[in-house]
Amino acid sequence: MSFMPWFNNFLHTFVWIGFVLTTLYLGVRRSQPLWQQMVLFATFSLVIKGRRTNPVRASGSIHTSSTCFHGNAAYVVGWSLADGLYPPLTLFGLRLLAGGCRGFVPV
Repeated sequence: MSFMPWFNNFLHTFVWIGFVLTTLYLGVRRSQPLWQQMVLFATFSLVIKGRRTNPVRASGSIHTSSTCFHGNAAYVVGWSLADGLYPPLTLFGLRLLAGGCRGFVPV
């Protein structure tokens, strides 16, 4: 458990998702196909999360006996794969929003 969980949530929401991933998306959205964007986001997230977390320290009681990942590695790999979904969720989310909001034009 974190000392200040609200601060970690703020950093994750506004800095990681709101600034870092959005900046990365704006840089590659027109130059790369969607599958390459997903691989890029997952790899980038894996590198950052892998460097940020201590692989020796356990991150709670995550037990994944059915996979080859245990403890903190399961957490890091799982959330990195989830971050890989940012490009399609953003693309289709903006298209869905544009269909329902008159005058909204996604970039």
